[in-house]
Formats: sequence, structure tokens, C-alpha cells
Amino acid sequence: MATMYIEAQCGEARRTETRKGRRSSMSLPALIVLFGQRHSAQLHNLSCKGAMIQSAVPVRPNDEIVLSCGTVDVRGRVVWARGQSFGIEFHAPLDEDEIVRQLGRSNAVLRRRDLRQAIQDK
Repeated sequence: MATMYIEAQCGEARRTETRKGRRSSMSLPALIVLFGQRHSAQLHNLSCKGAMIQSAVPVRPNDEIVLSCGTVDVRGRVVWARGQSFGIEFHAPLDEDEIVRQLGRSNAVLRRRDLRQAIQDK
């Protein structure tokens, strides 16, 4: 079911925005490589063509970057940056199954976080 949803999103052309395919919201720790240096980051959304990331490392549009998160290891370029958040466009699109895997990881992380919080609140 989720795969069909992602495939429909990635395959459709959006007329109201320049972005192709919808982004799937998530919250996962990630690593980025910028100018040969590894930095910690947080992946906030992901699509076949790109992602939104948050990191303390300063980036500028057109910087080349590598994103590593779970089974995703993809090269791209920064297309926008605002504060500590920035968007990247992948050089080659991700397979829809990769996005589904990352959504599953994100959901598991959130469930563990909620469970820890519930235990602490007791």
C-alpha cells in the first residue's frame, strides 16, 4: 500500500510547484559529506528527487553534498538554504522502495521515543 502511494507521488508532475513528486515527512539522524568533511544532520523529508535536511554546518546553493541515512547513500547539490535547514536535489532519483524503508525507520524511531517518554512520565 505504501509503495503504491509513493510511486504515485514520484511519478506525477506537479503543476503548481517546480518540485516533482511529493516529499514524505520524517525525522531521522543522518550524515552529510560536504567538502570532504562528515557532519551530523537530521533528515526531515524525502522524495525521489530530493530532501530537506537540518544541520549546523553552513551550506550554500550549488554546494555538492552526499547524504547518508540508513540504506540511502545519495549525491546531490544544495538548491536552497535558510538558517540551518536546506534542500538538496539528487543527481539520480531514489527508488520508491528506499523512501518506504526510510518512512518505516522514522516511524520506528518515533514509536521508541514515545515509549521512552511514556515510561518517564509514570
